Amino acid sequence: MTHGVLLATALLAAPATSQGADNPSEGSVLRLRVATGAGEVEGTCVLVHREDRGTDAVLYFLTSAHLLRGPEDESPSGTHAVRVRLDNAQTLDVRRDDQFVPAGAFVDVALFRVTTAATALVPRPLIYEAPSADEVFLISGYDQSGAPATVAERLRFQSTFRAVGDRDASALVGCVGAPAVSRHGVFGIVSECDAGRSPVIALLSMARSFIDRHVPPKLAYPPRTLEFQLTGREIRGPLLSVACEATKTGEVDVPIDLGRRELAIDASASFTNPRAIRLAEVTVVKLEDRLVRLRFTLGGLPRTPAAPTACPQGQALVSVHLNLAVTRTP
Repeated sequence: MTHGVLLATALLAAPATSQGADNPSEGSVLRLRVATGAGEVEGTCVLVHREDRGTDAVLYFLTSAHLLRGPEDESPSGTHAVRVRLDNAQTLDVRRDDQFVPAGAFVDVALFRVTTAATALVPRPLIYEAPSADEVFLISGYDQSGAPATVAERLRFQSTFRAVGDRDASALVGCVGAPAVSRHGVFGIVSECDAGRSPVIALLSMARSFIDRHVPPKLAYPPRTLEFQLTGREIRGPLLSVACEATKTGEVDVPIDLGRRELAIDASASFTNPRAIRLAEVTVVKLEDRLVRLRFTLGGLPRTPAAPTACPQGQALVSVHLNLAVTRTP
């Protein structure tokens, strides 16, 4: 006799990361360092427009407004220095006159521009519509080693000004100011990114007039593919067994092999082909870049008076379903 199989889904316990461009300066998401009288703060910014002027380029970036505001005011006057880091050796200084912060505290989106020599940096497309509830979006930034990294989220809550993800994104260092990206483009900027809490996203829809005032009308950029695609993958896990009349509980790790631009969004697990099992339960307790950890309970069949010695060993095969996001090639 076999019983029904329990199917359970778990979200990422730790951010899954995908390597970005081979060189950060060839992408669109850059690290930002802001110095004020209170000290230095690390953040992130995203390139949204560029103007090519001969051998130079004027680059327009979005970031979080409270990174550029002074400690107690609503203008960049309290900011001493803003620097954009192209790589470990090269930075761009942002002039005070090239920093733009909206009035009021409701819209946590700021813009700045810099002029530099010709660069391979490519702007990210903007959209003014947030994903739907439970829809997947990505946050792009950098990890502890300084390598480009991306965290997959699902939209848990949305209001007029804000959206909230569903898992901790603080593994991205300086993640305030990082772009929140749907399949069609950047729809928001990370406003809060505290450890142990879901990130809060400031929606670009509320900053559209502000952005339009400071970003020149865009030329006809070449059409771009979707920022990422969604797909699924089935992974066969180990064959688990349990003795007659016994109950077995434990944990098992199922290795997963992700491609360079694949991110695990969430996972579910089930038993397939259970034999001589009276109880079969399995749940996902941890999902990382290279493994899924499962907790299981198996119960073997009881002996029967008619055949007290004929009690076969129970067994069941573990199956894991992954939901993946596959990011585009820069």
